[in-house]
Amino acid sequence: MQVYAITDAGRQRPENQDAVYLGPAGKYPTVLMVADGMGGYAGGSLASRRTIEYVLEALDAPTEAEDPLRAAVEFANLRILEIAHNVPAYRNMGSTLTLAAVSGDGVEVAQVGDSRAYLLHNGTLRQITTDHSYVQFLVDRGRMTREEARHNNYRNRITRALGMQGLQVDRFRADFLPGDILLVCSDGLSMYFSDKELEHCLARPENAEQKAKSLLQLTLERGGSDNVSIALAMREEADAHAEF
Repeated sequence: MQVYAITDAGRQRPENQDAVYLGPAGKYPTVLMVADGMGGYAGGSLASRRTIEYVLEALDAPTEAEDPLRAAVEFANLRILEIAHNVPAYRNMGSTLTLAAVSGDGVEVAQVGDSRAYLLHNGTLRQITTDHSYVQFLVDRGRMTREEARHNNYRNRITRALGMQGLQVDRFRADFLPGDILLVCSDGLSMYFSDKELEHCLARPENAEQKAKSLLQLTLERGGSDNVSIALAMREEADAHAEF
């Protein structure tokens, strides 16, 4: 399996408040995470970085939780809330999180916010996650199309983030088979691409590093108005007989 991750501040932001992780965690041999922080100059970068650190801490610890991914995100949320409560400068800090844990022929996804997970299977792309955002709320009710939502001025207004009381974590599962490509990204990437454009880019005959760097370059060429984070995993045909 090929994997690669990259993050960039973009062309218009003075600081990168995204954080990205790619590697093992707990019982999972391959974990991809993208966190997009918010809460001011210092709070956003701290929130995203700490979110990933706390999730890794929870996944690496012994647990009897029925759902380790959900439990890890909930643990991270409590720790973010603790920082926000104890440090006035960080009281509005928060972060999105999309966490994809690969094991065998499947991928488990836990998600809060509008960072996304996509899966390319047999040349067809689908979005695994559902954004927790105001524009997605309108799309779900038929008041806006996905394409209109992508260009709407309120597309960055999210309805869930770590740092909220009573946080709900969405969970998804998908097959991850030889030949498939898994993409986890922040909205700094997805805002610049339709599903068909992403599908076309991911289907190019490139390795994981080339695909990620090509997507980043295209994002920057199209404006790069936000921080951009990309984590990719590609299951090659030879993976059908590989040990994970």
